[in-house]
Amino acid sequence: QRFSADKYQERGVWLAGDWTQTGWPATMEGAIRSGFTAARLVARKFGVDVKLPVGELPRGFLVRCLQSVMNSR
Repeated sequence: QRFSADKYQERGVWLAGDWTQTGWPATMEGAIRSGFTAARLVARKFGVDVKLPVGELPRGFLVRCLQSVMNSR
């Protein structure tokens, strides 16, 4: 089961890692995006609007295949 970055935010904990819900398979890309998401949520909690250097990348054929494999486990 994958958790969202803000699952435990009321306890002051934000999750990050390739195993969180990122919309990407468990890859470095997923881990990096997860870290950026957690950082953005922490900053928002303290009233800071942060623009992080990652935009949405197109999900190509390979990523869709990896997602299919990871979701079937």
